[in-house]
Amino acid sequence: MSFNGSGNYSPPASSFPEVADTLIDANRYDAVITDLATGLSNTICKDGQTTVTANIPMNSNKITGLGNPSNLTDAAQFGVTATGSTTARTLAARFAEVANVLDYGAVNDGTGDQTAAFQAAITAATSASGSYGGKSIFIPSGNYRFTGTLTINKDFISLVGEGKQCTTLTFVNTTADCITIGTAGVASRDQHITDLTITGSSKTGGNAIKILNTFQVNIERVTFESFFAGIEIGTNNNSVTIRDCTLATSVASSTYGIWWHAPGDGTSRSDVLTLDNVVIEGNWILADGIIWEGMCSTMVASHLRVLHCTYGMRVLNTASSGSYYPQFLNAFDLEFEGFKTTALKINGGAEFKISDFDINNLSGAVSQGNADTHAIEILGDTAASFTRGIQLSNGRIGGCRTNGLNCGARDVQLANVKFYSCSGSASNAAATIRLTSTALQVLLANILGDEYGGLGFSSYAVQVDAGATQIRGTNIDGDRCVTGCILDNSASETVQFGALTQVDGTIEGVGYNFQNSNLYVQRTQNAASGINVRNLSAGASAAARLQLSTGTGNAFALLSLHDNAAAPYADLTFGSVVTKVNSGLPMGTTNPTGISATPYVVLITDSYVTVNLGGVCTLTLPSAANFIGRQLGIRTISANTVISNANNVIPLAGGAAGSAILAATAGKWAILVSDGGNWQIVAGN
Repeated sequence: MSFNGSGNYSPPASSFPEVADTLIDANRYDAVITDLATGLSNTICKDGQTTVTANIPMNSNKITGLGNPSNLTDAAQFGVTATGSTTARTLAARFAEVANVLDYGAVNDGTGDQTAAFQAAITAATSASGSYGGKSIFIPSGNYRFTGTLTINKDFISLVGEGKQCTTLTFVNTTADCITIGTAGVASRDQHITDLTITGSSKTGGNAIKILNTFQVNIERVTFESFFAGIEIGTNNNSVTIRDCTLATSVASSTYGIWWHAPGDGTSRSDVLTLDNVVIEGNWILADGIIWEGMCSTMVASHLRVLHCTYGMRVLNTASSGSYYPQFLNAFDLEFEGFKTTALKINGGAEFKISDFDINNLSGAVSQGNADTHAIEILGDTAASFTRGIQLSNGRIGGCRTNGLNCGARDVQLANVKFYSCSGSASNAAATIRLTSTALQVLLANILGDEYGGLGFSSYAVQVDAGATQIRGTNIDGDRCVTGCILDNSASETVQFGALTQVDGTIEGVGYNFQNSNLYVQRTQNAASGINVRNLSAGASAAARLQLSTGTGNAFALLSLHDNAAAPYADLTFGSVVTKVNSGLPMGTTNPTGISATPYVVLITDSYVTVNLGGVCTLTLPSAANFIGRQLGIRTISANTVISNANNVIPLAGGAAGSAILAATAGKWAILVSDGGNWQIVAGN
């Protein structure tokens, strides 16, 4: 035998050793030579001629002088040089750059409890890089099961999966949080979770992720499923980014998708939350898509979708603080759709800018409940922050049972917005926009009261409640509103509307001011078209007034009545009881009234009369007290004396009131204006 199985070579015992001074037997010599050849054939040749056929134990010794491997099956030197680089490094150092949870005992088959293995990887990653924290923790594809909470409370730690469809962390820890980032009282920074799915199993409490007392946290490309509560962002945080994430739950009594909060007493705060390409799906179970509460400042949201919750987003000043409340929202491309109560509710806060949005309750949809209220509600919060600085532009609002926008805040701007299917509870039950008593400094521009294809149930495009002030509106279309375009109960001259359109309806209210603008009212049906100014109050002091006034200088206030292409007539008529008319222009028919018989009683519709008869013409003028400011033109065709039947005419030159109006000369004329006591001749020849 050549080797004894332990690597030792022994010559054949029967032929070795030979006896001195004896003849060498040929057969025995040949046996020795053959045995040597066999032994040499089982050795490894340095020139690579030999193939190893079994494992070679090295007994703690090294193979030295290896080159860089070129094939996956090649032995590698302890120090390797990466392709294109210049410095060799050990494989141990290279592998240690990323902590792989499988290296710490984790299994990825959905069994057991992987909390300890993951926590060991987090601890190892934390301690490896000294005072500045750790490194990435790689989680290969698979399903990892947890009965405890993962805690990341050091700097520069990242949990990195192989993708949302590949790496899944399943938590069966009932009421506990799944993952906590940061620790109360100890500041940390730069923690990241990416490319995996976090799901709950039979969860009855706890957050999917809880973040507190840290800085620069990124959660990217993560799917959250079956959670009780989603992401809680607490106090003393700065710069949290949630990007390319989906949060969806169907867990009973689930609370929120994202809750960002801090105290309202100034003891601590939270700053800068960025939401980019985030979807929150509540499946008609989740209470709140987003809650923003207390002294949290600056939310930047883009491509945000919140769907099928009780509330879409609530902004709260729960502490009723006058100083520490939510501030600064800059949101673009928002879709809030499907809510059991309200899509967007702002209880208190300041400086919110939202553009390019679609916000609706989806009232009446299957599972929606059909018991919602407004699509957007902005409360005044007058006892505390006085909600203010709200801008909504380039969007669509509606799908609600009551108002599309119910607003009592100040400094509110609504521009280029169309509403649809508001007042869904009943036709003519609610206005599209309602400005409540605390509304102040509200600007409305380019508003469509109800788009074509909507329910068309809104009573008015805009309703202004008593107490609201400094309201300005222009280019408001109430075409599809049931009763009218504007209902103004403010009794304030600071409430001003212009360039309004209303088909099949009226404009009602108190104290309208159409300044430097046009009011257009038309009716397509076979009925009267007009401006209906009504005062529904009772009492002798109640008045309904349409007043046109001008500025200073050569300005004119004109009430122009036009017929339809010379059709029968256009007139301005009064009810059965007229107590007072304030007007600085003639009122009545557009053509002069010819008088050919005396005496003549001047009618309420007469604006200009011509006299053409012989002798003296006696006129019975309307009561000057009832028509303050009214003008009446009188002209003679023939040589007639024109007088009043009472001493109630003051001559052009002034003096005491008498009865004389025009002398007996053809072509005489005079303009009479009521001063409340008499008729004054203010112009004539």
